[in-house]
Amino acid sequence: MNTTTEEETFVDTRELLENAVKVIYDYLIAPNKNEAKKRFRTLLNAEPQLVAEMPMENGEKIDLFLQLDYSEFQGPFIYRNFKKYLAQLVGIISQTMERKETISTRKEREEQRFIINIPAVLEFDSQMNVLMLGINLQDPAGVIIELLFFEPTQFQDVDKFSK
Repeated sequence: MNTTTEEETFVDTRELLENAVKVIYDYLIAPNKNEAKKRFRTLLNAEPQLVAEMPMENGEKIDLFLQLDYSEFQGPFIYRNFKKYLAQLVGIISQTMERKETISTRKEREEQRFIINIPAVLEFDSQMNVLMLGINLQDPAGVIIELLFFEPTQFQDVDKFSK
């Protein structure tokens, strides 16, 4: 995977992104409906949830947390629709990585937090929303995988993603 910057963090970017996609799938998409809904409700409180560990080359492990920010989501926020956003996001990122295409990122806060520039854009009941994946390396306790909803008018050409 290529990123827009050459600097690497303490974790390999490709490996981190692969783990983030796997965590999202394993924690929120793959479980049975009741378990997935329970986990979804837990994420609604906006606090990071410890969901997995990622092994490092040196034998140590890094805790992986999952956090949801839906403060900019427009309309009713229900699990059934949320799962569709997740499936689209995981699918697009996975396909992009399989094709070895460049994945651009937007870095923030001294390059300790970045957002993958691959949006999941869906429309329900005439309301469009945008979900993106963020990776936050600021917390010394571990890596926070962020699921971030953005108000869609912030993005140019958002319509092309929803088709």
